[in-house]
Amino acid sequence: IFLYTTLIGFTWSVETPARRVYMRGIVGSLGITRVLAIEMIAWNGGQLIGSNVAGLGLMFIHTGWLFLLVASLMIGSIFLLGGLPTGFTKSLEKGVGSFGKSLAEGFQLVKGSRLLKGSLLIMGVTNLFAFNYEPLTPVFAVHVMGLGSALLGLLISAPAIGAMAGAVWLSLYGHRVHRHGILLAAATMGMMLGNLGLSISNSYIQSLLSLMLVGASLNLFITMSGALILVAVPIDKQGRVLGIQAVMIGFFPVGTLIVGSLSNQLGPNMALLITSLVGCITTAAIALLFSELRLPTRALNGKKADDQ
Repeated sequence: IFLYTTLIGFTWSVETPARRVYMRGIVGSLGITRVLAIEMIAWNGGQLIGSNVAGLGLMFIHTGWLFLLVASLMIGSIFLLGGLPTGFTKSLEKGVGSFGKSLAEGFQLVKGSRLLKGSLLIMGVTNLFAFNYEPLTPVFAVHVMGLGSALLGLLISAPAIGAMAGAVWLSLYGHRVHRHGILLAAATMGMMLGNLGLSISNSYIQSLLSLMLVGASLNLFITMSGALILVAVPIDKQGRVLGIQAVMIGFFPVGTLIVGSLSNQLGPNMALLITSLVGCITTAAIALLFSELRLPTRALNGKKADDQ
């Protein structure tokens, strides 16, 4: 199981930056926010269906068969990539260098931009504290509320329900978004508040609504974190910065270890409450210290977004 999860995490960390740079190359800067929102509709739709199917499937099917089904779907998705356009990628070939050089260029670009530094710090804080609801949701469901697998599946899918609503809104009005940084901070705060609501919840409905708030905020966070980099960073440098973003996402397991340790000592409710409060305070401090996050997002190379 650990090897399986490690491989999933590795492929995701490679595939996500590549996919987003590819989409940016197709639609350009002005359309990327809406496209990322549509991407989230597909992602959350799959999560919504999958979590409920898994919840029901666990009642009748051995767990191993469900893992086999997931692996089969991933292998099958490879065949969907055939025939995709690749012409625009030729303009990027001259910008590809050694791994070390590319990594150094990415860090140099981030070092010179307070917008990127502030946004990446928020991404790190989010992955450290805002996703703690994930490992604790089954704990609340089974040990606090005594739910069965079907209601557990619905509870786990609650973030996807909220995210779906947020993704539909962004797909319609995403082209009006110009201040990606402040929306990124607001999305993180929304996730923290949803975690807080779950930590003090004593009912199934309150837990469901709290996780829906987390999902709506998560959708905004993922869309803004990707769109900010794809709008601000020159296209030939985007893969490098998205790679650094993946490093910040790597704080997620660290946050899981922290909340797990606190949960063993203080209980799941108090552990989630403490980490959420710390996350709220840290995010607010970053948003105040980096005023660039509150300004309209501009390309770092001085060009207009639609000129890149």
